[in-house]
Amino acid sequence: MNATVLLLDADGVVQEGDPGFRASLEALCPEPAKVGEFVAGVFAAERPCATGERDFAEALGEVLNRWNSPGTLDEALSCWERVEPSRQVLDFVAELRGAGTVVALAANQQNYRARVLRELLAYDDHFDALL
Repeated sequence: MNATVLLLDADGVVQEGDPGFRASLEALCPEPAKVGEFVAGVFAAERPCATGERDFAEALGEVLNRWNSPGTLDEALSCWERVEPSRQVLDFVAELRGAGTVVALAANQQNYRARVLRELLAYDDHFDALL
């Protein structure tokens, strides 16, 4: 039996991030002169979450607390919800699946962003598997 399988990357292929993502993240920094250091700290905290070593909300909350951020954890997490799926790509995926091709989405995401893909964007409805 032959099967045709297509594996698509999430970021930059199936979806694009919000151009205002970084500005929204920077707004959470209480010290404008140290915004680069703050953002670097957020991304450093996210790294072990992408491999499942840590919970992202917990790690992000620690960064916000350490910096005495004026933003709430919910405000910070909402930055990771700002993504725009490509309607053109999703329509193409539907065509392929309708023709019998198995289409899976590859996404190296931390647990919060993975939940956004599944629940907010309903990618389980569009793909045969999320990897």
